[in-house]
This record gives sequence, C-alpha cells and structure tokens, in this order.
Amino acid sequence: MKRLSLFLAALSLTLMPISALAVPSVGTFKFEDTGIMGCSGAASRRGSKGWEGPLYAAWDYNGTMVLKLNGQMRSIAFTRSDPAKGAPASTPSVYSGREGNYQVDLTFTSKRTGYETFGGNGALRIYSGQPGDSVSIPVYVAQGC
Repeated sequence: MKRLSLFLAALSLTLMPISALAVPSVGTFKFEDTGIMGCSGAASRRGSKGWEGPLYAAWDYNGTMVLKLNGQMRSIAFTRSDPAKGAPASTPSVYSGREGNYQVDLTFTSKRTGYETFGGNGALRIYSGQPGDSVSIPVYVAQGC
C-alpha cells in the first residue's frame, strides 16, 4: 500500500503542467524610435555615451519607459524611486514597471555630467520570480534635459 501511495504521488507530479516562463529577449533600438521628446533618459551599453548608439530602454519623466522585448517595441508605466536627500552618493535610483508577467527593474547610480544632465552605471533586470527566468544587462544611464 505504501508503494502504491508513493507511485501515485510521483505520477501526479509528473503529470502536473509546467508553468515555466521564458525570459523575453531584450533588443536594442535608437532613441529616435521612441517618440519621446524633451527631458528623458536612456539606458545603453555600459561604456557608451548615453543617448548615442543602441539603447536597451528609454523613458520620459512622466513615467513611461520604452523597451524592445521579443522583437517588439513596448511602452510600460514605471514608478521612480530616487535616493532621499542626504543619502550616500552610491545610493541607487530604481525605476520599476511590469510588462505582462515580468517585472522590469532599472537600477543605477548617477552623478552630474553637465548643467542639466546626469549619468552613471547600472543594470536592467527583467524577471518573473520563477527560478532561472531572469536576465540582467549592465547598462550606462544618461538622463536630463
């Protein structure tokens, strides 16, 4: 009887549907593809100069971020969490949003690079919370007016 119980338990586990989510592929695009005007930000390859070259993400200060996921441009709403006044300079800003079942987090530290511009290193991370489904891309973030 005990063997039968163990067999049935093992069989039920093998027949359960697997709900694994695949991480979306993250593509690059040009800032001109976004339709964003005015004060904005961009996440590009680490070592780049900000808005130049291919981008992984771009955003406006109204809370809209543009990404290229699975070959399609996506526009998502994000919330912005900046360091509090007096926080150490290394305290990161975090921009978070959702695209379908995935959480999108852009984390970066920035310092002044010009009169109205800021820049710094960070990472773009996309995940659903399931094991093995996250991707993290090192980025350089530039933002300003």
